[in-house]
Amino acid sequence: MGTLTRSEAARRPAGGARRTLRAVVAEPAPGLRRLLVTRLRADGFDVIDVGDGVEALEALGAPGDPDAPDLLVLGGALPGLPALDVLEEVRAVDARLPAILLVDDVAPPPRGRAIRLGAVVLPRSSDLEPVATWARLLTRSRRRQLAPTSASSTAAAGEGAGASTGVSSNVQRASPADTHVVSAAENGAPKIVAK
Repeated sequence: MGTLTRSEAARRPAGGARRTLRAVVAEPAPGLRRLLVTRLRADGFDVIDVGDGVEALEALGAPGDPDAPDLLVLGGALPGLPALDVLEEVRAVDARLPAILLVDDVAPPPRGRAIRLGAVVLPRSSDLEPVATWARLLTRSRRRQLAPTSASSTAAAGEGAGASTGVSSNVQRASPADTHVVSAAENGAPKIVAK
């Protein structure tokens, strides 16, 4: 699988709205990169894949670009520009872009820095289920924006939101509606604590 061009990745229907979410995957190992691309495409993402940090920044496009990605997945050992440096540059222009950082067990980057930069840190392995699960969670609100809605589904969603109690209601009062408080299990799988 080759890299998609910007026009191929956008796939705009009539009227100009993008139908699918877009992800940039920057992973130096071609085999793992292919697995990530295949898995994310199976989950409905259009994927642009690159092999280094400089290419990752180029694939993200300019700030305010209507074809900007909805998710960034970075391998921790990127050549050209390290993954955490890519994240710092991204955060300077887009504080809300969901990001997943894949790290080797033997040489993890400073986790505190990655967390401060808003990345979910997962083990770099061929088990892609944690990556796919986090990708879905991190892009949940964007998926809702892209999905056609009916009056009944919108009303049902509103009824459910009023039933929140305890930690969940406190989080909702203190943070934006698209914020999730999650806890990662040892295997990297997410567990929603509150949304």
